[in-house]
Amino acid sequence: MEDMKYEPGVRNITNEKAKARKSLGLRALVAALAFVILVFILNLPQIFMLVTGVPLFLGVRLMLEGLSHFSVTYGLHGLYDEGKGVQHTKEDEAIQQKDRTKAQSILFFSTLAGVFGGLFCYVVLV
Repeated sequence: MEDMKYEPGVRNITNEKAKARKSLGLRALVAALAFVILVFILNLPQIFMLVTGVPLFLGVRLMLEGLSHFSVTYGLHGLYDEGKGVQHTKEDEAIQQKDRTKAQSILFFSTLAGVFGGLFCYVVLV
C-alpha cells in the first residue's frame, strides 16, 4: 500500500483506490453509451432512454471521486484511508464539515449529469 496524506475536504483515498474508481467510472460511462446504442438497435420505446441517467450518474460520480482522490462514502461518514486501512476523522466538526461539503458537491454534479444526461437522451436522441 502507498502512503498518502489525508487532507480534509480535499483528499481521503489512496492513489490506488482513486485509479480503481476512475476505471470503474469509465466502464459505467461506456455502459451508458452501450445502452443508448442497444435502445436504437432494438428499437425500444423512447422512455427507455431515461434509464441512461443511472449509469451516467454512477460513471460521473466514480470519475469525480477518482480524479479528486475523494470518496463520497468516506466523506459522508467521517472516514479516510491513507493506505493503512480505513480510519475515522477526528471529532473536529470543522474537519467533518469540509469532508461532507466535498462529498455533497460530487453528488450534486453527478446527479446533474445523470438527470440532464438521461433527459437529453430521451428528448434529443430519439
